[in-house]
Amino acid sequence: MTVASSPGKIMLSGEYAVLNGGRALAHTLDKRLTVEVLQGSQGISIASDIWAKKKYFSDDDPDFICQSLKYFESLFGKLPPLDIKISSNIEISYGIGSSSALRLSLFAALQKHLELGWSVLDVAQLAFKDQKRAQGQASGYDILTQSLGGLVEMSTGSDIWPKSSRQTHSCHLDKIQIMIGGKGAPTRETLVSVSQWLASKRDPQSLHAVSENLTDAWLGNDFPYLLEKVEAHRLFFEGAPRFPGKLSEALKPYCNLSNWSWKLTGAGGEDALLIVGNIPSEANLVFQKFGWRTADLTFSKEGLRYGL
Repeated sequence: MTVASSPGKIMLSGEYAVLNGGRALAHTLDKRLTVEVLQGSQGISIASDIWAKKKYFSDDDPDFICQSLKYFESLFGKLPPLDIKISSNIEISYGIGSSSALRLSLFAALQKHLELGWSVLDVAQLAFKDQKRAQGQASGYDILTQSLGGLVEMSTGSDIWPKSSRQTHSCHLDKIQIMIGGKGAPTRETLVSVSQWLASKRDPQSLHAVSENLTDAWLGNDFPYLLEKVEAHRLFFEGAPRFPGKLSEALKPYCNLSNWSWKLTGAGGEDALLIVGNIPSEANLVFQKFGWRTADLTFSKEGLRYGL
């Protein structure tokens, strides 16, 4: 049996700017998705605690994992009979990287089982290519973060992935509260709609400046400056598709930049957000009224790993 697992992730900065040369900053979380691969007897079976019934691989099946297996076979030849088991405590609706964790863990387990001898970056690069195949637009910040673990800063280039990357640290992590809405949003559709909105409403230089300032603030020591840049980033995205405008309006009486601010994270599909600083009880009640709740998530330094 071969086992590989990957963690969830949360994005701190770089939304959409990373698609056009900006930096992304993301951190891995303590929830993980695990893929086990065993020698099978006939075909490829896929069992999981994420769905009810066992599946069987067919290359014309539009299912997420079948298409990823098809992509793997298109590059490396027909797979032998396999029994694949997937288990996860990464909630799909939280928007914390369940699909990227599945790609990463699947390809890692397959290459280990087939004794291909890949490095972590080899696995990550294949998972990124598969992600881009499926989503159209992708930076792969999530996959690289989940590969390496901890707080990861990265950028992309037109002909190289990643263009730059490093594991780093922030002194502000203990001031973050992660909240989830549980609604989720299809990543591809959200990416397309927000990208179109950005193209029609904003110039790329403005987004780049707002995003780069926020990344620098996370990596700096000045907490009031961080709150200012978190606020600027959120205000930039007001009016975007899926932006929670009613929530934002209801929170205005309790906004106090000397103590706290908040922002959406990732694609912006109302699945997760960050509260930075000390939120007042009145504002917390507003979040609860709109269906947001504190997530049982903590930061972790672990990335892709093999074995149980």
